[in-house]
Amino acid sequence: FNKTRSYSKPGCYKAMLVIWNLVSRVVLFAPVEVIEAITKAQLKAVHSKYSAQPGTAGRGLAGKTFPLEYPVSFAVTTDTGSCLRYDWFYGDFSALRNVSSHVTSHAYPLPGSYDVEVNINNSLGEHNLRLSIALQYSVMGLYLTSSGHGKPGENLTLFVFCLSMGNNSQFVLDSGEGYNITIGNSQNNTFAKAEKRFIDQNINLPFDPSDYYAIAYRHVYSSEGVFKAQVWGWNNASQQSARTSVVITKKSVPVLLVRLIGGKKSLLNITSQLYGKAFTLSTQVEILSNERHSVKFKWRVFKADSYHFSMSSSQTQLPPESGREIR
Repeated sequence: FNKTRSYSKPGCYKAMLVIWNLVSRVVLFAPVEVIEAITKAQLKAVHSKYSAQPGTAGRGLAGKTFPLEYPVSFAVTTDTGSCLRYDWFYGDFSALRNVSSHVTSHAYPLPGSYDVEVNINNSLGEHNLRLSIALQYSVMGLYLTSSGHGKPGENLTLFVFCLSMGNNSQFVLDSGEGYNITIGNSQNNTFAKAEKRFIDQNINLPFDPSDYYAIAYRHVYSSEGVFKAQVWGWNNASQQSARTSVVITKKSVPVLLVRLIGGKKSLLNITSQLYGKAFTLSTQVEILSNERHSVKFKWRVFKADSYHFSMSSSQTQLPPESGREIR
């Protein structure tokens, strides 16, 4: 029995032959390789699916700097080539050999520069591609709050908290008046470990400040109004921002006591909820005043997915807030 087949395009195929009669049946397979030479092969590195911007290039001038906290994805593209096999060398003495996938991801144990190499081959030849990437600790967990309302001409303190300051990071604050103030960087000890005893008890934080670094910036607002303060922190691997509203008025403003009911301040050890079951969050506010006041609530909902690989610290790493906010 013979059969002639013309394939319309190159590729690796599996031919199947079925032989049967009334009492039996046999299925046979045979690999068929329609080989095409490799041309114009390229290697690129992108953010992995675990990061906040999956599939995008890295940061820095060459777009090849990535956060250490997440794996890096690598992909090979070719104009032509079939039945390809790949040998991946990640630059940290790890390798993945003789695989058919043109895409791979790798988590690195330490910050620094790494030379990644891939060998692409089939029976008509091979190509070797190289790429250099850099890994840095990224800015994570940035948070901004104020010591409360203030009056024009008086000092008001803005507190900036940061869980991970990253490598060679810069931090800039806009008090809401339209100009930026450099408040420090991660190299000169501008930030210090936050301690509960140094923080105003009227400031309600959604985290344990002892896990964070903090800096206090004193600012004087010259006029009344509601100011949208914002802080940015960035390095070659990441960029984060946080914001808060500051009320400046000559009028005495009552102290608001706001409680979140139904949730927890920490994402660690939180009770799991059954998928598909309704889960209610509500707030409770107490206003100590003899006057009438209107209160507006704005909810922000975040994904709490985390990524943590065994060679990193024992602390769970959360994705950047900009990548987790869903509502």
